[in-house]
Amino acid sequence: MRATRAKGSRKVRNLLIVLLLCGVFCAAGLDGRLCVTEYEVESPKIPAGFGGLRLAVVADPHGSYMHKDSELAVRIAEKKADVILLLGDMLDETAPDMESFSEFLAELAEIAPVYAVSGNHDRWHDYYRAFLAVCESAGVTVLEDRACTLTRGSETIRLVGFADPEFWTAEPPEGCMDEVLEKLPAGDGFDLLLFHRANVFDHVADAGYELVISGHLHGGVVRFPFLGPVFKSLPVGDMTYAGGKYTVGESTLIVSRGLGNNTEVPRIFNRPELVMITLKASEE
Repeated sequence: MRATRAKGSRKVRNLLIVLLLCGVFCAAGLDGRLCVTEYEVESPKIPAGFGGLRLAVVADPHGSYMHKDSELAVRIAEKKADVILLLGDMLDETAPDMESFSEFLAELAEIAPVYAVSGNHDRWHDYYRAFLAVCESAGVTVLEDRACTLTRGSETIRLVGFADPEFWTAEPPEGCMDEVLEKLPAGDGFDLLLFHRANVFDHVADAGYELVISGHLHGGVVRFPFLGPVFKSLPVGDMTYAGGKYTVGESTLIVSRGLGNNTEVPRIFNRPELVMITLKASEE
């Protein structure tokens, strides 16, 4: 009788341990706390005066954090950003709240200069013009197929922004990038390109930009811990560059896993991500 009771107790204990482990696994997988990922980019083309420049990258919130006094703005300030880069898909397309978005942008503008490009969800919806107007009225420099120069003392780097291209497919039609690449060719110095769709990186990888910063792929939405995306492709595109730092030829690509979600599938092992990039000057 005692042996039977002991055996039954062990089964109950083992079951409770399994349930506890499953609970911990699920809690970790669905952890929605904001995380910060730090990268360094080193290049002999980075002027000495720009060594240590801190770039905050905000990508794909889809309405998350887009309000005054949000945790995102607090973290950007805590991380001492010198420049803030908005990579598109900023609003909840089902209920775009322009007033809250404007308040959020004004708060960012008090921290550091802000630069923005559009994402596909910004571009495809009827609020695109309102999105641009709100950005500009808040003091954000919008780089829709435009370039500008960042200056420190007598030294400069070039910041280039591509508007999200007007195609609806995951992958671009042949030659669709040629016109904008001809309009905004890379120069001889340090050129930093903002372009929403990371899955299109191969079309600009050999264009001469030292650093390309993108988003769009949401880290693949569902990820294996330490391994990366579960799915090799999704309707938004191929997941080769789902999130992280990549080098192709002489170009470095940094992809944010994004902050929000616009699918019915929850982000799993894929916490909302604020990316911070520190530039480092180096000798040849």
